[in-house]
Amino acid sequence: MNKIVPFMLLFLICTPLVTVFTSVLASELLEDSWSTKASINHERRWFSITVLDDQIYAIGGYLNGLSVAFNERYDPVTDNWVTLASMPTSRLNFGVVTYQGKIYCIGGEVPYFGSVVLSQSIDVVEVYDPISDTWIKKASFPINP
Repeated sequence: MNKIVPFMLLFLICTPLVTVFTSVLASELLEDSWSTKASINHERRWFSITVLDDQIYAIGGYLNGLSVAFNERYDPVTDNWVTLASMPTSRLNFGVVTYQGKIYCIGGEVPYFGSVVLSQSIDVVEVYDPISDTWIKKASFPINP
């Protein structure tokens, strides 16, 4: 009898390579093996990841000295990435969580002079609605200097 292996996800964030594992029958697994899936549309580093309704979202990040606002969704069933409405505030290293069908992007950093070593924390909170493919800015939160 085949058992279903739970959904597993591994992102190698520090390289342009993104590898995604999806549910498969245990009998289809090969020990010590990898499966290549579709590449993300926008290469970048230090982006945030969340899952909503069995879809994987990759948001924001860092590319060529700048923070970016890319927003992409991966469907493990179809092995396809879709580019969505960009986040209003480009940033990296921010918190992301799903709540009541929406994606909350909280805080983060913006680099100075192309360096993440010289970055500034930001207090921005934005919410993505995947049904309307729109973003809403919410109240900022306090940041200690």
